[in-house]
Amino acid sequence: MHQAAGILTEIFSVEDSPSIIVVGWEPDTPAWAHLKLAKGAWLAKEAKNQVMLGALLAESMGKNVGETVHI
Repeated sequence: MHQAAGILTEIFSVEDSPSIIVVGWEPDTPAWAHLKLAKGAWLAKEAKNQVMLGALLAESMGKNVGETVHI
């Protein structure tokens, strides 16, 4: 059986980075299945004010797990 998941997509600036595609996926849905977690933890369903960054974006922004990202 397949499960549907809501996805929200927008293009805007994050901190001093040029415009990037920002994608919002519902936590704990199949949308995450293709990703490999390198650092930190998966978002819980009740997660508030949390983001997950791709490795290249995190590196270019100089961000590590637990640091603030201004969107």
